[in-house]
Amino acid sequence: DVYKRQTGICLWDCRWKIEFHHKSANKKGVTKTLSLKKSRDHCLKLISKNRKIKHIFVPKTFGEYHLRYFAWLREKISLLDNPRRIFVHIPLDEYLVHIDLVERGVGKRIPELRKLAHETATLIRNEVEDIMKGSNAEVIFVQPMSQHGIADTLDSYLWPYRELPKIYEGEKFIAVENLVEFRLILDSPIAVSYTHLRAHETGR
Repeated sequence: DVYKRQTGICLWDCRWKIEFHHKSANKKGVTKTLSLKKSRDHCLKLISKNRKIKHIFVPKTFGEYHLRYFAWLREKISLLDNPRRIFVHIPLDEYLVHIDLVERGVGKRIPELRKLAHETATLIRNEVEDIMKGSNAEVIFVQPMSQHGIADTLDSYLWPYRELPKIYEGEKFIAVENLVEFRLILDSPIAVSYTHLRAHETGR
């Protein structure tokens, strides 16, 4: 069988965060990451209440998460059984939406954030392309928001799992994801492939 494979990676890790001043000048403020939705929503809530921002931290290098992901991806790619295509989602468009929300909250543009987001996406793509050199598959980078007009970030994350099996109807897909992201495929046709693969591996 010839499979289509797909995988994705976060642009920034939990080092992307905002430090707020405390309401009382003599107390320590709160720091929240922007990489996680619940924490990001809390940040936007504080911004809407006019809480003053002390610092915005943005990682300029790969973190432990990225290094482990690249090592893990390299291992998984080496084990694939002659896939025809490998789809990769680097969520630049989605992070630009998050940045836009922060900018709206603070009432001004922050061009440095956008510049760093593009630079990080390029670094990740270069690393992924280097990893994929070990495969004969066609590597396709997907951007559901800009390429397919998806407006919502969550819908964009879900798009490859829901729509690619329809576009390539009748062909088998396997998602290469870490456990945290497994929830993305639970309501998609790819979950059936994953269940079949696990049953084959465990003999159950």
